[in-house]
Amino acid sequence: YQLSAPEIQASLEASVPEPLSKRFDGAAEMTDFVKLCLERDPVRRCTVDELLQHAWFAGYTAVERDHTLQAMSDKLQAVLEEWTAVNGEAVPRVRLVKLFKE
Repeated sequence: YQLSAPEIQASLEASVPEPLSKRFDGAAEMTDFVKLCLERDPVRRCTVDELLQHAWFAGYTAVERDHTLQAMSDKLQAVLEEWTAVNGEAVPRVRLVKLFKE
């Protein structure tokens, strides 16, 4: 799941971005995980413990899981900062959600 900042930004900028689950083998679990993280309704939103038990982490050791989450967080933060620098505003939430649609 190595996505470059330009790849993510290109998907965010597309008017109708192609879902990640169709662009990368094995990305279905990752996109499902991210969609669960983006759930706005606090009643429906998963707890941290539930997220850590997600199928995306099946077979991961705790260290591997933590490393994966940190790398994903770092990359997303870099993309969001680059978007803000280029566009002068934060990434609209709707663009983030479109990226993870099925």
